[in-house]
Amino acid sequence: METYNKLHEMTYKLIKHHRTDLTVHDKKTIQNNPNKPFLHITRDLGTTMILLDDCSNTEELNQLEKIVKFYLNENPLKILYYNQQKGFKRLSRKQTEDLFRNYKEREKRKAKIKAIEEDQANEFINY
Repeated sequence: METYNKLHEMTYKLIKHHRTDLTVHDKKTIQNNPNKPFLHITRDLGTTMILLDDCSNTEELNQLEKIVKFYLNENPLKILYYNQQKGFKRLSRKQTEDLFRNYKEREKRKAKIKAIEEDQANEFINY
């Protein structure tokens, strides 16, 4: 609950409407996904929380990136990135866009490595 408590402390007072986004939905998401990295966008009208560890391919990241860009255009009051090793970091819009670009590049590298490993396994099977 330490993660949620810190998030609550940093964002609750900024939210004017739909505070249950934070106090119910985000709290439950953190409880059900301990230590997973996430992006948290705080606005007057509630919050948006995106688990970044659930992004398993470039297509999913592209969809999430569109959602984030939508909320970035709604004048967010605070954008936070959380990971277990470093805790919370406040991000600018550009840093948020860079974060998604880095995740997409990482997924592309993982896909290339997987393809190479599968090719090598097939070579042994066909040998």
